[in-house]
Amino acid sequence: HRPRMDWREAALRTQPGSVAQALFDAMRRLGETARRLNDIGVSGRAVPCVAGDPAVLAFSREDGPRRLLVLANMSDRVVSADRPEGYE
Repeated sequence: HRPRMDWREAALRTQPGSVAQALFDAMRRLGETARRLNDIGVSGRAVPCVAGDPAVLAFSREDGPRRLLVLANMSDRVVSADRPEGYE
């Protein structure tokens, strides 16, 4: 079961300049972008991939006529990533 909602914390997402607002807006934009991918032939679940560095968030979507590989550096440093198998 889900924990009780902390509505005071949730309200921070509407405070301009707050970390909570920045994160909420970023997640909202990611969701909007994911929905638009269907329009260009990319569909399916986001499947996690291994990219060689734990700082790299990697996933693919491969169910539609087009494949998509996403590699995102989640750190504050430059990193190298390996292309997952099948994306050579």
